[in-house]
Amino acid sequence: MSDLDDILEDADANEIDEDDEDKEYGFFERNRAASSSNNAVNGSYGRIATLIFGTDVQPDEIKRIMVLASALFAIEMSDGIFHSVQDPIFGAIVGLNFKPLAMAISFAATIVILCFYSKVVGCYSRRHDLFGFFANFFFGLFMLNALFLIHPSIGALGARAPDPLRILGWFTFGAIDQFDIIMINLFWSFTNSVVPLSSAKATYGVVFAIGQLGNLAGSLVFLFFGSVVGISACFVLGIMSILLMQSVINKYVESYGAAPAIESSSSCCASCCGCLEGLWLFLRHNYVKGISVITCLYLIQLSVVSKTAEYLAKDHFSQVYGCEQGQSCYNSYTGIHSLTYEAEKHVESLVYYVNLLTRLVTILFPLFGSRIIIDRYGVPKSLLLFPVICLFTSLILIIYPPNLYMVVLCLLLLEGASAAINTPTKEMLYIPTGIAIQYKARIWIESIGYDSTQFLGYAFTWKTSGGDTTFATTAGTLSTKGGLLCFVLALISFAVARCLCNEFEQKLTSSRPEDREESFINYQNVPLNQDDDERTDQYDVELPSLS
Repeated sequence: MSDLDDILEDADANEIDEDDEDKEYGFFERNRAASSSNNAVNGSYGRIATLIFGTDVQPDEIKRIMVLASALFAIEMSDGIFHSVQDPIFGAIVGLNFKPLAMAISFAATIVILCFYSKVVGCYSRRHDLFGFFANFFFGLFMLNALFLIHPSIGALGARAPDPLRILGWFTFGAIDQFDIIMINLFWSFTNSVVPLSSAKATYGVVFAIGQLGNLAGSLVFLFFGSVVGISACFVLGIMSILLMQSVINKYVESYGAAPAIESSSSCCASCCGCLEGLWLFLRHNYVKGISVITCLYLIQLSVVSKTAEYLAKDHFSQVYGCEQGQSCYNSYTGIHSLTYEAEKHVESLVYYVNLLTRLVTILFPLFGSRIIIDRYGVPKSLLLFPVICLFTSLILIIYPPNLYMVVLCLLLLEGASAAINTPTKEMLYIPTGIAIQYKARIWIESIGYDSTQFLGYAFTWKTSGGDTTFATTAGTLSTKGGLLCFVLALISFAVARCLCNEFEQKLTSSRPEDREESFINYQNVPLNQDDDERTDQYDVELPSLS
């Protein structure tokens, strides 16, 4: 029996050892499978990151840039919601026929807001604190505005007839415009001051694309939930996104530290000279004027091309769905007939799809194209590439017979090239400058310069009561004459870009630090709020002439 017991014990021991081996083998297999799964995920993420950012940007830098891009996403989402509700709110309270007047008043109010902005910038020593100030400012302003909107007698959206004497509608319209100007400018000013040029080349297109995604997300929020929760509730959602932006900036400062502090001065808030300092810097320095040309001049061409497409679409569908005598669109006195119902629907459908395609190209082109183009050609040559594209589209308008779909393709090409090439490169032009240019001069270009140039573009394509435009009597001749104007403007942009890129490349590659400092108005160590005499002495450094 003892021998039998020994045999059974040995068999049990062998089974236990085999079970242990199986468990151990299974444990290693599971670990190996988990490791393979993680490697697959990391490999997929790595391939996507390499496709978008390239191989020159470190993973830690990518994470830092993505945190900044998240802040822009939140800002643009708020802006998308606010601009989606802007017209419905103004139309319900005041009336959309007063919108041109509201735009003019908002433009005039921008100058006052810019003076206020410049004073606030001069009074804060830590740049990231500006986000906190303006986030709290707009949060309180819009929350008060929202309370008035839901008030049964003051707001009463849809319950009262529109009245131009109701101040709330005018105030809401202007406040939304000022939020767009200040917060987006503040983001790019901060980003240009903390991101090195080597990183900006690979990441600025991605940052801009993520911002456009945020704007699209805000528009979709209103599109899908506006009719369900109401206009006022969507307005509040936009306000909540401001808090999201502030939390992202706080996370960035907590994780990566604050930008170098600016020395404060007790006289900053008492002095009035800083209100127009950004305008003064713009007028004084040719380099900044050159950036304004690159930023704004193409908007005239964009307006001409978009209006040409709109007028060609109306002409095309008015011929397909002609207005016959006896219909409401027929005008026997002037001989100028309006569009039929079918033609209007087709024009609206075309405009919708063109806007959708425009959104897509302004997201996809910078997301996948900016880094490739800028890495291949560098910032200076990339800066020249966009005016060349503008010249190309102008020649198409001049040479080819007016064609609706050709003009639409030109419009999409301009929008995509602007997002992928012009926007990232013109932001990089601010990197070598100092905080005075980045925070105070840039906002004048992006607000007053931008709106003024857009107004000129609309003035060139304005249709009179007789059906004629400023340039031509038909959409076809508008295409040709507008193309000539666009060609001249593109030549001017190319000449200015050539001067800017030559100076940019020369000073960045110079081995003499004093050359870079003299040419790029390096105010990085100059307090924004220092005394007038000290500020004047520092600004005596002249930029190279663009001539």
